[in-house]
Amino acid sequence: MDKDRFYPIEGQEYPSVTTILSIFRKPQLEHWRGSVGNEEADRLMEEGGDFGRRAHENCARIAQGSR
Repeated sequence: MDKDRFYPIEGQEYPSVTTILSIFRKPQLEHWRGSVGNEEADRLMEEGGDFGRRAHENCARIAQGSR
């Protein structure tokens, strides 16, 4: 699955912050993953991703004037 996301703004396509940051190596994250194990790291990252998606959805609703 392609996780790169691009957003159209005034006729131009711009990559998401997550897409931009994905090109950088993250040694601290690699260390954390090694300390908790891949299975637990995957679970925690999925949980965090779900939380982040809900937060983004709520912010978008508020910005659009609906709740």
